[in-house]
Order: sequence, then C-alpha cells, then structure tokens
Amino acid sequence: MKNYFKTIVLASVASIVLCSHKPDEGMFPLSELNKIDFKKAGFKISQQDIFNPGGVSLANALVRIDGCTGSFISDEGLIITNHHCVFGAVSSVSSVKDNYLENGFVAKSKDQEIPVKMECKITRSYEDVSSKILQGIEKNTKGEERATIIKKNIDELIKEESKLHKDLKIEISEMFLGRSYVLFRYEILKDVRLVYIPPRQVGEFGGESDNWEWPRHTGDFSIVRAYSNKENKAADFSKENKPYKPARFLKINANGVQENDLVFILGYPGRTFRHQPSVYIEYQQDKLLPYIANWYDFKIQTMMNVSRNIGDEARYLTLASNIKSLANVKKNYEGKMQGLGRTGLLGQKRNEDIDMTDVAKEQGMDSDFFKVVAQLDSIYAIKQANANQEFTFSFLLRDVPYYATAFTLEKLKRTALNIPENKKDSFWNANKALIQKSVQGISLENKDLSVIYFRELLKKLEKENVLPMEYVQSKNKDKWLNSIFAEMEKNKAKWNKMIEKPSQFAKTKSKMQNFANQIIPQADKISSSKEQTDASLNVLIPIYTELKNRTYKGVFFPDANSTIRLTYGYIKRYEPNDAEVHMPLSSLEGILQKNATGNKDYYLPEYILDFYKKIGMPRYLTDKNTGKSVVCMLYNLDTTGGNSGSPIMDAEGNLVGINFDRTYTATINDFAWNENYSRSVGVDMRYVLYMMKYFSGADHLLEELGQNN
Repeated sequence: MKNYFKTIVLASVASIVLCSHKPDEGMFPLSELNKIDFKKAGFKISQQDIFNPGGVSLANALVRIDGCTGSFISDEGLIITNHHCVFGAVSSVSSVKDNYLENGFVAKSKDQEIPVKMECKITRSYEDVSSKILQGIEKNTKGEERATIIKKNIDELIKEESKLHKDLKIEISEMFLGRSYVLFRYEILKDVRLVYIPPRQVGEFGGESDNWEWPRHTGDFSIVRAYSNKENKAADFSKENKPYKPARFLKINANGVQENDLVFILGYPGRTFRHQPSVYIEYQQDKLLPYIANWYDFKIQTMMNVSRNIGDEARYLTLASNIKSLANVKKNYEGKMQGLGRTGLLGQKRNEDIDMTDVAKEQGMDSDFFKVVAQLDSIYAIKQANANQEFTFSFLLRDVPYYATAFTLEKLKRTALNIPENKKDSFWNANKALIQKSVQGISLENKDLSVIYFRELLKKLEKENVLPMEYVQSKNKDKWLNSIFAEMEKNKAKWNKMIEKPSQFAKTKSKMQNFANQIIPQADKISSSKEQTDASLNVLIPIYTELKNRTYKGVFFPDANSTIRLTYGYIKRYEPNDAEVHMPLSSLEGILQKNATGNKDYYLPEYILDFYKKIGMPRYLTDKNTGKSVVCMLYNLDTTGGNSGSPIMDAEGNLVGINFDRTYTATINDFAWNENYSRSVGVDMRYVLYMMKYFSGADHLLEELGQNN
C-alpha cells in the first residue's frame, strides 16, 4: 500500500513540476523535435520543415541578436526583432537634435541606414560532445578539480574546432550541469544597420504601467539589416559590404490568427532553472529576488531624480537604456515572487525532494542519490546566511566605480607583500591592463550617482555589523562620504599618469583605499564561502538531476541556456484573478481608451493620436471574426528571457507576430511552466504592417517584404 501511495504521489508531482513534458508546451531543443506529434498538435508542416540538418529550413531564418532573437524577413538581410532589443543601439546614435529614440526612424534607401554596434549569430550546426568534455572525470573527482578538467577540455575542443572552422564562432553549451554538453557553430555578422524604428510612444506604449501585463497595446518591433563582410573582420560598415543573403527568410501571413489557433516560436531563450532543488527556490523567494528588486528600484528612482526630474534631458538620454533595463528586471522579479506565492511551487518542490529521496532508498540506489537532498540543504543554509553581505559587496563593486578601483588596488598591494622584491616590478607590470581598466572605470560623469549608491549600500552593511569603526562612529557620515569622493577627480588624473609604471601604485594612498582595505577581509571571507558552495553545487546538482531523471523516467529536457529551442501552443485567453477573463487579442480601441486615462505611460503626441483616430486599419488587416484592428496577441507558449524578438509562426510556418513579453504571473516560467498563469505576449504582424504603411509610408520596405498591397 505504501509503494502504491508513493507511485500516486510521484505521478502527481511529476505532472505539476515537470510540466515541460506535456505535449502542448515545453522548450524543445532541435534534437528533440521528434518528441512532438506534429499532426496531433495541429502543425501543417513537418519536423524537417522546421529543422533540417544539412538542408534548408525555418531554423535558417533565425538569428540571435545582442541577447534577443530576430528573424530574417527578406532575401536582402532584413531582420525583425523587438524595439526594446535595439533600444540601447538607437539610444547610442540619438542626440537632442536627431532623437531617433523619441521620434523613430525610417531609412528611405540603403545608404541612409544607420550603422550600430550589434552582432548577429546564426546557428550553422551543433554536435553532442559530452564524452569529450567529461573525459578524465571519475566518480571521486572533487568539485574544483572537476571544474578545472571540464574547462580545460572545453578550451581545447574550442581551439581545435576554431582551426577547422575559421569563419565560424565555436561555443560549447552546458545542457545538464556536469553531465551533457553540446558544441554549436555560429556564423557571426557584425555589420548591422537601423532600418525602421517606430516612435518611442509606439514602441514602448504603456511603459512600466503595462510591463509584464495584459492587455498590451505595444508596437514593440523594429527592423535592422545585416550586411556581409567577406573577410569576417570587425564591422567596418564599409560601402563595399553587401546585404546578407540568408538561406531562408520568413514569409508574412497578413491574415493573422484566431483564438485557439496553433502558433509556435523558434528562438534563443535565456536561462531557466527547472531542475533545481527546493532549497534553490527558497533562496530565490526569501533572499535573491526581494533584495535585487529593492536595490534596482532604488537605482531607478535615483537616476530619475538626478536627470529628468531636474530637467536635464541630455543626461536622461544617457541613462534611459539603463533605467529601462533595471525596471524590466525589477518587475520581472516582483512577478516571480507573486508567482511563487500563487502556485505554491516551493511546497511542491519540497514534496518532490522528499519523495525522490525515499525512492532512491527503496530502490537501493547508490548512497550519493539519497544523501544529495540533505547535502544541498546544508549548502543552501550557508548561502542563506551570507546572502545579504554577498549581494551588497557585489553591488559596491558594480555600482561604485571609485570603490571598485580602490578595492582592486588594495587587493594587489596585499598580494605584492608576499612577492620577493626582485619580482615585484614584474608583478605590477603583469597587472597593468587590470589597473588601467580599473582606473578608467572611475566615472566622474556619474559621481553624484556613485555617492548616493555608496551611502545606501553602507547602510545595508552597517546592519550586518561589518563596517570599519571609523565609519560607524563618525558623527557626520555625509561629511565623511563627501571627503572620500572629493579625492576622486584628483586621484584619477594622478593615477592615469602612473599607469605606464604600475609599480608606483604600491605606494598610493587615499581615504577610499583605506576604507576598502578594512573591508577586504570580510569581503574575501564571503567570496571564499561562495566559491566553496558553488564548487559543491557543481558536484551535487548533476547527481540531483540524474536522480530526478531516474525517478521520473520521461522526456527530460535540459534547462534553456541561450541555445535555439522550439516551443508551441495556442492563441489562448486566461483568468489571472477570480472572475477576471482576458481575451487573447487586443485592438486599437484599447490604445485610445488608455490614452484617455491621462496616465503618462499612455501619453501619445497629437500627430500619433490623430493618426489612430483618422486612419484605421484597412479591412484586409482586421480580425475576420470581430472586425477589430488587432494590435497584440496572447498565447500559452513556454517562453523566457532571450525569446524577446522571437518570430511567432502559424501552423504553416508563416510569420504572424513578434514575441516581446510575458504576463506578470508568467515570469515564473524561469522556474516552472503553469497552464493557469503562463501566457506570453506578442505584437501582431497586422499592426506592424499597418504602422509601416499608413503611419510611416515605408512602402519601399513593404515591397521588399512582399506586402505592398
């Protein structure tokens, strides 16, 4: 009876936690497409149409572009992706005079296209190389030694492959930690140019009010063009470069899709963490997520206060991309916290860990398997205790450049004490590049931000009782802080002159260096603990993953890791709260309704507002059932970060939308997919075509896309 009950429990847990095994969702590696029943799912194309090793398929139209996904939509290198994916690039070429970020941009001809620093990666082939990477590792190989062997094998194989494929970039991706590795060969395109950027009020309509929400009315799309550089050098944006000719590009379906229609995505989803133990979820829920969300909120408010709120528009432009990125992560983390609370995932994971341990004992598995959960609990108890200090020390180095420089110099000085006199010059010369990078990292422009960040982070460390007494006992902490930063400009100028003779840095002194020197012992203690716990996790997680695999014995996909994946599902409504039903298609009416609320995130300049009111979508672009002008769509695909810009395709493989977000509760996708809460959001191609033709008059681009009706 006990075994029967345990079988029922395990089946129940598997259906909840290992949800990526269900046929209507999951992040399928291309090697696992045979696990999909294409006909039953509703596809009108075959597996080979999507990925065909040695041939041409839809996968050939995909690119990874600066952390996002994009897809070729013409035979002359046009790539469509998200507005937020090119936001930083557009910001970098914008000015108060030519503000492409605010006003948008349309290149009327190829010679008007604007070069930007972006990189496209195209997957050419892949190969399982697990046996080569794990060569030399035995059962009793310890954590640090294991990591060293794996790194050595990876480096050697990349070097070997790079010689064989000089025109490709070689990367080896870890699919299951310490267990499975795949080698990917990528073609790299570095000459990328802006072609079509909608105005900011269109590209990020709804701002933070709508971020991770539904319904959405955001025209989150942009178009760039990739050019070929035959010598495969760093992009020189030469006029000699020709538009890239992709092996395959996507055709657009201007008729769109309806509720319950099948849709699928090919893309490069970032990291997911679905094969982690319950204590990992607890650590995320109690420590990492709330700490980082709160810190990012503080940084956002600080940057807003020192820029736009005091009327410095140029300063705001330089900070806009950073503010947007921080706000995106902050709300994502807040959504994860809500999702963890709603789904009870932590409790489910705890039950799973208990059940897997019991099964390992009952089936007589090696002791490594039934001890692994308890060992992981012990390691995460240490991580929980150190979390606040670890995060704070990390942000001191990241967000206060002057402190980071002082910390680096003092660490080098401490190391130099144990080096013989006749070798000290060589030591300092060997660290010249590190010193130069560190000194140049001191930001005088953002000194005001650094002072505010430093003050706030010190408050956090004061609560941990790890600050030097000179600070704790200081009667006027603001005066103490200002005196430290008053040295910054003088020290940077002086240190820049010393870089050619690095040994001079052994004698440098400053108030910030004195402070950093007193912090180093505790920071090193926390850093050493992190290294030890991480090394232990690198040994234990593969054992835990194997236990999970043996227990559930089903389709067991590796976590997403920025390698190409397929996910499919359906256009689908959902009910995020009691008695609250969200339909899966939004329309132009919603834009006007939101604009009327007066919320600044829904503000539209008069010329855009007049356009929406006077020029509606033509009949061929409207929804066939409701007659409404569709803007965005909702679907139950399994997506995560990195899927931004992924093409949404219909059952025949035609482009119907561009993925750009998830709903608030779907941020939990990083940890587990959930039928009730996991919904993703995309901009409908009908809205894209409407804006390009009727708002921007980009007929020349529509003709290239075969859509100039």
